[in-house]
Amino acid sequence: MSPKLYRILIVLLLTAFSSSPLNAQQVSATLDTTHHLIGDWMTLELKATVSKSSDVIWPLIDVNIDELEVLQRSEVDSIFDKTSKTYSQTLTLTVFDSGYYPIPAFDFVIDGDTFSTQPQLVNVSSVTLDTANLEVKPIKPPLKAPLTFMDIFWPYGAIGLAVLILLAIIAYFVFRKKPEKTEIKAPEIKVPAHEWAFAELNKLKQEALWQKGEIKDYYSRLTDILRQYIELRFNQPAQESTTAEIIQRLKLLQIDQPLLERIQSCLSLSDLVKFAKAKPVQGDHETSYSTVFDFVERTKIEVIKEVKGL
Repeated sequence: MSPKLYRILIVLLLTAFSSSPLNAQQVSATLDTTHHLIGDWMTLELKATVSKSSDVIWPLIDVNIDELEVLQRSEVDSIFDKTSKTYSQTLTLTVFDSGYYPIPAFDFVIDGDTFSTQPQLVNVSSVTLDTANLEVKPIKPPLKAPLTFMDIFWPYGAIGLAVLILLAIIAYFVFRKKPEKTEIKAPEIKVPAHEWAFAELNKLKQEALWQKGEIKDYYSRLTDILRQYIELRFNQPAQESTTAEIIQRLKLLQIDQPLLERIQSCLSLSDLVKFAKAKPVQGDHETSYSTVFDFVERTKIEVIKEVKGL
C-alpha cells in the first residue's frame, strides 16, 4: 500500500469516529471551586450535550449528595443548535463541618446507554483564628431591660381587672330591673256568644280570604271563631285543645251526633290545611263555613228581653 493511500485511509477513519454518535454525547459535573469555607455555598453545574435526536434521562438527585446538603436546584434548562442540544442544571450545596467530602459520579442515560461524570473531592476548611492576638474578655453580666407596661400590669393588673368585671356582672344581675309580667287576657266580649260569632263569621265572609288564595288564613280564622264560641257558650277550654279533646267534650254535652260529626270534619280539615299543607277544593271551603254557622245557630241561647209595662 502506498503512503498516500495509507494517509487517506487514516483520515477517513478519524472522520468516521469523530462523527460517531458516542463521541457526540458529553456529560460533565463542574464545581465552581474545590475549596470552600465551612458553611459557605458552592455551586455544582450538571451538563449534558447530546445529538438533536437523542433522549436523555437526567440523574436523580436527593436532598443530600452524600454529606453535602442541597440548598437549591434550578430547573433543567436546554439550549439547541443545528446538530445538538445541551441540557444543564445548577445545584447549590453547603456543609457545616470541615474536612474532605466526595462528590460521586452522576449517571446520565442517553439513548439507552449510561454516561457518567468524573467523581470529585471538595475540601471544606474552617475559619483560621489568630491565636497570637486573641484577647479573652471577661463575661459581662445580664443587662437589665427597662420595665414596660405589660411587666407592671401583669399579673396584678389583670387580676384586678378580672375582679372588676366579675363584680360588674354580679351587680347587673342583682340590681337590674326585672320586666313586669303582663298577662295576656282574652278579649272581653259583652254581647251574647252567638251574636259575637255571627258578626265574626260575617266579617270573615266579607274578607273573601279563600277567594284570594289565602287558604291557611281562612281556616285559621274560621276555627278560631268556632273555638272561641265553644269557650263562651259552653265554658269549655277549646282554644288550646286538640280536635279530639274538643269533640270528646262536646259529646259529654250531648250535642246532636250528625252536627258533631260535621264539626269534627271541619276541625280535621283545618288541621290538615294548617299543618299538612292540604289544598281543599271550593266546596270544602263553603261546607266548612256553613258547618260552623249551623253549629252556632243550633246551639245558641236565646235572650228574652223584658218588655216594659207587662
